[in-house]
Amino acid sequence: MQGFPQHKVAFYSGIDLQKNLSFSVNAIGWSEKYGMFESDTLQNRLAPCLELNAYLLYRNIGGTGFSVGIGAKNILDTDIWYLQPYAEAENAYYPYPGGGREFYIKVSYQIAFIK
Repeated sequence: MQGFPQHKVAFYSGIDLQKNLSFSVNAIGWSEKYGMFESDTLQNRLAPCLELNAYLLYRNIGGTGFSVGIGAKNILDTDIWYLQPYAEAENAYYPYPGGGREFYIKVSYQIAFIK
């Protein structure tokens, strides 16, 4: 199908480093994609790509219910493009870019309900 990769592989792994500390990593790989994004009648090719993400989480800090995590998305800063699958040569649009390398911090709080 136009705009979608022929093959996609996903990998996820997580490990508890300590009682409240965990680390996870995931990777997603796509084969080449084909689609129309130039004003011609030939399909254009986008190269295969690999996205690598990682996340470190410290849960329930000091028994308070607070958790803090730091993560990174697209660590390899791969150029990821999304094709419009239903574009035709007359109205072909250039692919939409995916996100670049991104670092983030997540803070959360879990409320304990009384039973």
